[in-house]
Amino acid sequence: MEVYVDELISSSLVIVPNERGAYPSSQIHDLVHDFCFRKARKEKLFDFISSSAPSSSSSDLMPRAMTIHYDQHFLHSDENFVLFNAEKENPYVKHILSLKVYMNDDGEYGKRYYLSSNCHLRHLRLLKRLELRQIILTDSLLNEIGMLVYLRYLNIRMEAQALPPSFSNLLNLETLLVDNRGSNMVLSPSIWSLAKLQHVDIYTCSFFDLYTDEPTVLEEDSKLENLRILHSLNHSYSNEDIFKRFPNIRSLKFNIREPWDCSSERMSFPRLDLLNELEEVYAQLHCSPFSKHAPEDQYCDFHFPLSLKELELTNFNLTSDSLLKIARLPNLQDLCL
Repeated sequence: MEVYVDELISSSLVIVPNERGAYPSSQIHDLVHDFCFRKARKEKLFDFISSSAPSSSSSDLMPRAMTIHYDQHFLHSDENFVLFNAEKENPYVKHILSLKVYMNDDGEYGKRYYLSSNCHLRHLRLLKRLELRQIILTDSLLNEIGMLVYLRYLNIRMEAQALPPSFSNLLNLETLLVDNRGSNMVLSPSIWSLAKLQHVDIYTCSFFDLYTDEPTVLEEDSKLENLRILHSLNHSYSNEDIFKRFPNIRSLKFNIREPWDCSSERMSFPRLDLLNELEEVYAQLHCSPFSKHAPEDQYCDFHFPLSLKELELTNFNLTSDSLLKIARLPNLQDLCL
């Protein structure tokens, strides 16, 4: 992606108004924008639906991508949401490859939005990209998403306690983004079949249930070799070797949660030095209020790979030995302690 962006910048088609850093931004010239817009309409690349102007959608366009702005009234209108109604004839549905639906206003996060019972997703068979970030999805709609086997990019909001079993059908999925604030999501076993997965970013998740004493069992060949980004994992001591199953990971964000009965002064930090592609680590320690040791009395053995470029450690007690290990990382560029 960066190579493509650099080529566009060098051709003066994309303008970078500020230095490219942690939050790079770019824009295109008005004339280039107008040309792209006309070309996109001619090639039927997208359509746009707004609750203030529902007539802007035309079925004869047969767009490959569609963006929908909605408000609460628009969300429950069968007339405007005919796209989601499997019972009505939708001549352009089979052409849609990308669908993005989001709120028309600046509603607060606490507001809860649902699709009406008449809305379905299962007939959008060729979808490769789906964004429903501000809509809470029911179990039935999540199961319907599991039928969209061509999906490559999925960005949704859900309250489920586990990744739906139907998601194991999404064998082409490369990016999974889930907003599940307020609950931890268990990823196993569905996620292990998603061999093409490259980017997983979930507000809080774990591969196994953190609140059971049952042993975790995985097949020896259960790996996600294409995974590059994994945020934000709740890591427990019983799953210390879980990171070995992502041999090519580059960016890792996780929380270490101390067990309730922990009585050891030395905390268990996962061995990351076996991950030769790892460049970014963001780790935070969460101590139990019932711990026999105060956070400042607990220490970790750190093992980082030489490839590491960015490191952020929160709530860890750092000894001179651990600081020395960090100081010896030859490629480290950004450090936050």
